Amino acid sequence: MEYNKIEKCFLRECDGSYTEIAYSDLLRLEEQDSSFRGRFFLTLEGGLLEVTEDVYRHFNRTERRERYLQEEAKRAGGVLSMDAEGCFLHELLADVDICVEQTAVNELLLEQLREALSSISGDDRALIQAVYFDGLTEQQWAEQVELTQQAIHKRKQKILRQLKNYF
Repeated sequence: MEYNKIEKCFLRECDGSYTEIAYSDLLRLEEQDSSFRGRFFLTLEGGLLEVTEDVYRHFNRTERRERYLQEEAKRAGGVLSMDAEGCFLHELLADVDICVEQTAVNELLLEQLREALSSISGDDRALIQAVYFDGLTEQQWAEQVELTQQAIHKRKQKILRQLKNYF
């Protein structure tokens, strides 16, 4: 990506939220404060997104792997060989069509979700786990914890409003 086409940047705050600034402001901050030079950014949709070092390294590793697989496919004339069990080699390798940008964004969102879930009480976390991850209905969870479905629904709505503040 050409950096002269970048217009906005999203700086990661200590609480995991993001602040939007102009690219020119980021350049000015980098000149004034050397701590900005050590930050990690991904180019996404015409902008820069600040990420943790781990996310940055994972993104670059995935991107390098994708380029490598594409080059290997080109060298093989677009056809990759079959192994002894009748599987194509490219079926065993990472899917090169996966959008690397979306993977990075998903990881950031998962990181924010983990932080948000750690901020709520154990009972509230158990409710969210049961309804959204374990596939129970509000009624099934209500029976397990000996409450009404209406009480569970109201509690779930309150929890979702709290979690929304993280995003």
